[in-house]
Amino acid sequence: TQGYFSALSDLYHYYGLYSSRKYVEQFSNGVTIISLYLDLAKHAKRLAAGSSGSGSSTTSSSISGSPVLGATAAPVSIEDGIAQIMREASLLFCIPNTPFQTLFKTGELSVQETVYGYAGWIFAQHFLNRLGSEYATLVDILDPTDATDMVVLAKLKKRLRQETFTREHILDIMLRHRDLLKDLYLHFAQVHYIHTEVPAGINRLADRLKENLHVSLSMARLQDKAPMTKEELLVKITRVTSNDHDAMVMRALLDFNEHVLKTNFYQPTKVALSFRMDPSFLPAIEYPTKPYGLFLVIGNEFRGFHVRFQDVARGGIRIVRSRNAEAFSINQRTL
Repeated sequence: TQGYFSALSDLYHYYGLYSSRKYVEQFSNGVTIISLYLDLAKHAKRLAAGSSGSGSSTTSSSISGSPVLGATAAPVSIEDGIAQIMREASLLFCIPNTPFQTLFKTGELSVQETVYGYAGWIFAQHFLNRLGSEYATLVDILDPTDATDMVVLAKLKKRLRQETFTREHILDIMLRHRDLLKDLYLHFAQVHYIHTEVPAGINRLADRLKENLHVSLSMARLQDKAPMTKEELLVKITRVTSNDHDAMVMRALLDFNEHVLKTNFYQPTKVALSFRMDPSFLPAIEYPTKPYGLFLVIGNEFRGFHVRFQDVARGGIRIVRSRNAEAFSINQRTL
């Protein structure tokens, strides 16, 4: 939970709210309760009062002042803002600090786009195909029974994977193409966002849910811009990026979208992010044996994979603890 409290402040500031009082209560069983008394920011109150006096409806952009919330979003009250904060607080609990945090503080990215970018960044670090066609040609030429050739090939493979696209280089590309990042998040959300529409007339319970589950601010943001298809995104990536390296990184995020089968990204309660992946995206030259199932799990201070090679598979958990930040950086490259 390191950094969670300050990240929570950024979250309610994003929605035009401020806290008049804060309390932190710690109990002997290890439970910590954070109590926040939230209210609309003063400038938002003035805008809301002016709009209500003129008889016009108040939109989210006029109350919250957030540049991300468009004018077509649903009207925001303090209740709507708090409900949205409750939905998104679990994302911050999983990953309170990311390299994209500055863009969230300035309003350029929402918390969901920020966390999506972080998950995509990790995916690209592990699965971006760095070897290329030249490596495949070299594999065909060398003798697989020659131990010396195989050692040289293994060292070359390791070096290409670690040095061709470093974590810093991938992050720099994603930060430079933040508009593409928004489009890719929208493409991801159109598939995995939990829609709350319930068909009316099924029964009394369904009718009651229909009344209570109105369009959230997250869904309102998604409705502000038409989603792009995979083909349209590929065309835009080719048009916007200036070189092959940039295009490869952004296409890796599209591969991530296309191969996520299930995720808890939009579940309101969670302690880590989990993505079940379709292993078909794995290149045969790097992964000659395709697994049956692949799970990517990302938390605040860890990341890991669960790999199974058949429907029912036994196995355990291997935890690699790092002594310091430098050891963690080395270990995560070998994951």
